[in-house]
Amino acid sequence: MTNSTKLVRLALPVAVVAIGIGAAVMLGGGGMKHSVMIPSGTELIGALEQSITTDRSSVGDHITLRTVDPIQIGNDTIPEGVTVLGEVTHVKGGGRIAGAPELSLRFTQLELDGTTYQISAESFSVSGKNDAKESALAIGGGAVVGGVLNGAKGAIVGPAIGTGVGVATEGDQLTLGAGQHLRIRLTEPLTVKF
Repeated sequence: MTNSTKLVRLALPVAVVAIGIGAAVMLGGGGMKHSVMIPSGTELIGALEQSITTDRSSVGDHITLRTVDPIQIGNDTIPEGVTVLGEVTHVKGGGRIAGAPELSLRFTQLELDGTTYQISAESFSVSGKNDAKESALAIGGGAVVGGVLNGAKGAIVGPAIGTGVGVATEGDQLTLGAGQHLRIRLTEPLTVKF
């Protein structure tokens, strides 16, 4: 065997490994994350992953939203599907003696690309009126929307801080169904990496 053949046999595996490492570095460089600040006041629209009801939910129950729209920040776009986590903070069933049903939610975390961030967001509150002829919802900052169709049973329809809301009523209870869209407004800026 000549010296040049030996050199080729030794150099070939080294060259293959070097090419593999170079390709991994080049491909991995394209997946580098960068930081983006989501400003205070940004609204996230998400769909509930589970139903929340005044007759079956309890304070402390965990709730999950998945954003249904991309979040646009300048030239950066965070794709839809971001997870927003929170909990039920207040539940009160309705009735003649109990009064109007009430439900409040607080969102405290955002999950993006496997990282969890603490967030500060406006609480989300829904309350009904205990009235046999008419029922309405107060959502967020007291905006009243829609009315219950067919007296005590039906659906509330209208904007929930800018999104459509369909809240089913069963007797004197309120239900936010799985898939219901909610709009969450950040009250402090948040820096994320994606």
